[in-house]
Amino acid sequence: MTDAAPPIQAESLQVALQREVQRREGTRLMMLFFFFAMLAMLAVVRQVVGCDSMQGWTLGSRVVLLFVGILYCTRSLQVVSAADTEGRLLGERYWAVTAVFELVLVLGMIMATELLSARDDIQDLSAPILMMVPLLVVLSLLRLRPRTTLWTALVAAIFHAGLSLWTFFRVGVPLSELPTLLSYAVLLVMIGVAGWLVASEFRAMMLDRVERRQSAPPQPGNH
Repeated sequence: MTDAAPPIQAESLQVALQREVQRREGTRLMMLFFFFAMLAMLAVVRQVVGCDSMQGWTLGSRVVLLFVGILYCTRSLQVVSAADTEGRLLGERYWAVTAVFELVLVLGMIMATELLSARDDIQDLSAPILMMVPLLVVLSLLRLRPRTTLWTALVAAIFHAGLSLWTFFRVGVPLSELPTLLSYAVLLVMIGVAGWLVASEFRAMMLDRVERRQSAPPQPGNH
């Protein structure tokens, strides 16, 4: 007799784990909705007080992308809620498409800030919108998909490094500033590795909890 679980049991554990993750997807989307809404309010406040870093196309593109993000979160919440109500699991396509879309949306905001800014310098490479990438990585932990957490940070790191190098050559920044420009990409790689480790540990813990719950004898009076 071996300790290995039969295929049907292993499959049921994965389904149970996926159901747990899906229950938390609504919370993750609501947090993402909150972040997009707060950034939209911040953009309005900066416009009211006369901040000159976001004007014209920069401000317009940021507001449009934030509005798209808010609509995306609203629609995704409806999809997740309907799936929970009907007792069905979301397919792998949902998790892949939404992960890619969220990353592209945030990176699009960063690119618009840098490319459309009226300032011809490197200040926009450290704009507050950059904090959305670490927040996206942190929220991805709730999905218990370590590889998704890792590649989200790695793709963002490669993107920011490329944007930094492009700005470095375009603006003519002194060579001594290059390590500073690339430091954010390095930090993103470190955040991605840390997130991968944490998500792996969380997934193992959650899988163990689901397994113990399924193997526990039914309580008297429960049907």
